[in-house]
Amino acid sequence: MLICDSLVQRLKELLAELDGATAQPAPAPRQRLAWDTPTQQQVAHITGQSPIFSAIFTSHTIKLISSGSPFSDPRQIAQAGRDNDGTVVIKIMAARAATIHRLAFVLLHEYVHAKDIHVRGFAAAEAAPYLSKPEYRLFRWQSELGAFQGQLKMVNQVISAFGNPPSDMPADEVSELTRTKEAMEHERAGDPIVRMLHVGREGDARRIIKDDYSTAMLDAEHADAAPDTDRTYEAAVTAYKSSPDWPSAAGW
Repeated sequence: MLICDSLVQRLKELLAELDGATAQPAPAPRQRLAWDTPTQQQVAHITGQSPIFSAIFTSHTIKLISSGSPFSDPRQIAQAGRDNDGTVVIKIMAARAATIHRLAFVLLHEYVHAKDIHVRGFAAAEAAPYLSKPEYRLFRWQSELGAFQGQLKMVNQVISAFGNPPSDMPADEVSELTRTKEAMEHERAGDPIVRMLHVGREGDARRIIKDDYSTAMLDAEHADAAPDTDRTYEAAVTAYKSSPDWPSAAGW
């Protein structure tokens, strides 16, 4: 639409209002995402551009499922954990993501958490009964920092992949790649922790993590956690605490 066309349209609307005409109906609300086959295929197309993601995907069994109940945090889109049968899962509320790019961006973060569950042998909730409150806070903060760092590396790989189309690619396909690249750049810039890490300000990223995952919130998580009656994670948590991978309190 040309600029003059929009002005003419606005003038018509003003005249209609003066004539007492009824207002035009509001535009239909944006359709929410569903975790259906088209969404899964589009997300896979984006995340699959990252070699780090592909290595996680092929090396670890991680099941993606649509969450049957809302997460306690209304902002949360996905959550890594363990299913009742012990399978490592990522539960997804696609409707909260609004766009495919947002959903892909979030899933990259959760895949790091899911991979860590495999490597460490336990999820955060499973570790809590065997950690003191200060230990649990440190573990959660460091786990989130690691997930954001891994997410940034994968997002950068995705952006690079979509920013380098083959020279013989048709123009319309190049345009689509460019839109995806710009959308992922927007996601990277829109997340304050990822943005701080991207520009080398890890100290600021840590401070935001501590604000988002507050002492009160983590202490409440710790208090609610209970040992799993079907399987125990005490040995894995104890081994992790005595390993070089146990996080240092420095910087927190």
